[in-house]
Amino acid sequence: MPPAPIPADEAERIAELRALQILDTPAEERFDVFTRLAARVAAAPIAALSLLDTGRQWLKSRIGIPAAEMPRAVSFCAHAILTPDRPLVVEDATRDPRFADNPLVTGPPGIRFYAGVPVKGPGGHAIGGLCVADTVPRRASPLLVETLADLARGVTDALRLHDTVRRLARLAETDALTGLANAAAFERHQHRLAEDGTAHAVLLLDLDRFAQINDLFGHDGGDAALAEAASRLRAEAGTETMVARLDGNCFGLISPAPDEAARLAQRLHRVFVRPFAIAGQLVRLSVSIGLVRWPADLAEADRVLERADRALARAKRSGRNRTCDAAAEGEHESGAGRHGLARALREALIPPGREPFRLAWQRIVAAETGALAALETLIRWPRPGRGSVAPAEFIPIAEERGLIAHLDRWVLRTAVRQAAGWTAPVRIHVNISPPNLFLADGVGFIESILRESGLAPGRLVIEVTEGVLMRDTRAALHTIATLRALGVGLALDDFGSGHASLGYLRDFPFDIIKLDRGLVARAPACRRSLALLRAVLRLAGELGATTVAEGVETEAQARFMREEGADMLQGFLFGVPGAVPRALRRRTGGRCGALRPPDQLEMATISPRA
Repeated sequence: MPPAPIPADEAERIAELRALQILDTPAEERFDVFTRLAARVAAAPIAALSLLDTGRQWLKSRIGIPAAEMPRAVSFCAHAILTPDRPLVVEDATRDPRFADNPLVTGPPGIRFYAGVPVKGPGGHAIGGLCVADTVPRRASPLLVETLADLARGVTDALRLHDTVRRLARLAETDALTGLANAAAFERHQHRLAEDGTAHAVLLLDLDRFAQINDLFGHDGGDAALAEAASRLRAEAGTETMVARLDGNCFGLISPAPDEAARLAQRLHRVFVRPFAIAGQLVRLSVSIGLVRWPADLAEADRVLERADRALARAKRSGRNRTCDAAAEGEHESGAGRHGLARALREALIPPGREPFRLAWQRIVAAETGALAALETLIRWPRPGRGSVAPAEFIPIAEERGLIAHLDRWVLRTAVRQAAGWTAPVRIHVNISPPNLFLADGVGFIESILRESGLAPGRLVIEVTEGVLMRDTRAALHTIATLRALGVGLALDDFGSGHASLGYLRDFPFDIIKLDRGLVARAPACRRSLALLRAVLRLAGELGATTVAEGVETEAQARFMREEGADMLQGFLFGVPGAVPRALRRRTGGRCGALRPPDQLEMATISPRA
């Protein structure tokens, strides 16, 4: 008995069949129903939905056939798929040379009659057949053949649905940017290994200083770096190790070889030695890694990710570009790791409306009189039972994880609404990150918040850093001009922090120049710093910009900056960041509420120089 010839599209057909990931899966009612209907319509004792793999026929659904799998060489449906658009009818198999000596004919179940219609996959290739069979010879009526064809088309639709559901399930476990597994799939895989008692190692990785990539090259550059990092990790880890992107610039690996995990971490560091090419520039990135093995490092499977996260946090604190092995981490260490903190931060910001943050306000005073000139808003994150999280800890995570825009908007909205209810028109300073400022609706958001709150635009000062200017000069100029047209003030923050350029002061129309605390601290004792400070103060005066000296903590610093000509001062000397000054708050008594008279608060009016 010669087997059926191989179809011309065999390679494509097999690829389509295997892409469905349906072979060797349990029975499903949505396929069984077609087999039952076929058997009922044909009044046949045997019916099946067969799928033809390389070398075998596997039955997704069957009636009257005990085995779910048989050699492809004995398959009737292997002949049916040779004519994908026509049914195959065999009225008496003993009289057909193709089947007369077939074991399914000469032995059990003793097939004599067969009628089958090819079943096509979503891509149009015949991947199997819906068939009926009998142990006695018989004819197939046109109605039976037509009905089988209709049912076969229904099977094709069911296969399309199966494929769609499978793809959606995969998308739900896949990171869209990198194509790696996502956090949900990563955690499920780790839990599954632990439930099965399979030893494994978990490595959590952070790209170091990734926020700088976003600042310099924008989100497109950041995405390119993440995609390249994912490609390098996947290539180095191999097929047996799961690689996932967990959040922002954090990746995770689950290795089935815990004894080799330390060497794997070393190799991962090495793959980042080669520079990344971003927007035509070579940029060097490094990774920090937290490593934990189960069950060697701890018995509790549900704490593996937590321990790896804490190890990663230690690696970041230890100077970056290194691995921290949880085996050396003491149990006494507490606190959330970076990944845990990132998750808590995301849960706090998305969806909006239940943010746990609060604002603190720091005074900016007139240099000559010490009178209040403005208030800068700062964010605080109290976590009940865990203490406050320092901004220096969670703001970099927000930048790295793509959450900084959500955080900025919460601060801006809350600050503007609070200031709108004060008893005096004090200006407020709010920091805005580069990603938020360059969002398509960034300026529109600021305009809408001002409109909703009723705050006069002139009372709002947006502070930006040099990262905004370095990223896209043309876009920055347009955004700054648009904000100025609204009447909003613009301040250049942290000027003199290391890579400042006097050209920024010349080219960008800032209302306020804030001198970095480092420059303020160095100037009295360093001739170069003093020369830069005086140059900035002189240029600001010529451009009509107001200057603010940051980080003023002593009377000596305040006196020095006054003598050098700074317009305003800011720092702990004038009070630590805290609640809104009492004289600005509304009283809450009475039917409508009374306003606290503003005469209890000395106010300064600072105007740009003429």
